[in-house]
Amino acid sequence: MIIKRFILSLVIVFLSACQTAKVSQREYLGHNHSYKHANDSAPQTDYGRLNNVKDAVPRYEVKSKYGNPRSYSVKNKTYQVLDNNKDFTQHGTASWYGKKFHGFKTSNGETYDMYAMSAAHKTLPLPSYVEVKNIENGRTTIVRVNDRGPFHGDHRIIDLSYAAAHKLGVISKGTAKVEISAIDRRTLQLTNNDVAISPTEQPKVAQQRITAPSYIQVGAFSNIDNAKALAEKVRLITSTQVRIIPHNSIHKVQLGPLPSNTRIQTIQNTLIENNIEPGIITS
Repeated sequence: MIIKRFILSLVIVFLSACQTAKVSQREYLGHNHSYKHANDSAPQTDYGRLNNVKDAVPRYEVKSKYGNPRSYSVKNKTYQVLDNNKDFTQHGTASWYGKKFHGFKTSNGETYDMYAMSAAHKTLPLPSYVEVKNIENGRTTIVRVNDRGPFHGDHRIIDLSYAAAHKLGVISKGTAKVEISAIDRRTLQLTNNDVAISPTEQPKVAQQRITAPSYIQVGAFSNIDNAKALAEKVRLITSTQVRIIPHNSIHKVQLGPLPSNTRIQTIQNTLIENNIEPGIITS
């Protein structure tokens, strides 16, 4: 009987150890996943589809309910989450994650989509928008940070989605030297007369009190060609003047000037009907 109990205890310990080995670097906030794939990999995909993926469009978002503790610990190391991303830049190594995590929860509670322009970072507030430049080939893109990582114990500073890694030319090599620059949340923040879109809400037409000619911003891109493409698309569905405004390394696509609430609401409805986010209102 004693021997049987001893053997049973060993089995329990062994099973517990196996379960612990499955713990993911992204489970520290309570997402306990059983991944279908033991190792991460690239999907079998149509690269034409990836070539048409656009940069993430920066817009003001409130901080996520999940994923923003003051601090957290992974592998006996503690990280302090930043209160804001003002003037944040960083140099280091980028890696990417794909098929293993596709469809599972990110640290802020969203669902990871390896075909979206997203990324993971250890300390930036979630969500944040970041411009990533591959120093090795000069390519740049904008991603939305909605996850925590990477935690590999080396010089990796950002984990890119599969789509973002493809756009930056990182897939085949696996890693690349990059420079990342956060897009200041405060430059995206709306004035008191504006309405912020929360991460879980769909864009809605806002009743707003406008006291001066305003502009509707429908996109912001690091690539001028992407900005021109959106501007041309908008011109086809509205007679309102469209402009592209350069700001640092970002090209903003805006409609206007718009002198009244009625005109703004009409254009916002038109944008929504054509699957374009109505964006933010700026002066």
